[in-house]
Amino acid sequence: MIELRTPLPPAFVEPIEEWFNELTRCPWGLDVDATGTVFQLIGYFDDAATAQAGWLALHAAFPALPASPKQTALDDRDWKEAYKAHLRPWSAGDLHW
Repeated sequence: MIELRTPLPPAFVEPIEEWFNELTRCPWGLDVDATGTVFQLIGYFDDAATAQAGWLALHAAFPALPASPKQTALDDRDWKEAYKAHLRPWSAGDLHW
């Protein structure tokens, strides 16, 4: 799996979200920090060729984006189960999760 990631200026957030809503399947997502002011555009793709095609399509719609995003190859794993490595039980009063 390939992850593409790039910083996103706040002015691009709404137009890109609208563009995403027009897609049938969208490999892209937006991440925002706790302050709500720093945005990142993140995409997940099966292989490098699909990632490149996805970036070219997005860049064609938004030419002011950087020429190329940061590309990372992710280890193959069962993503539906991977969250458990970071999940810890906790309690609040009589409630236990």
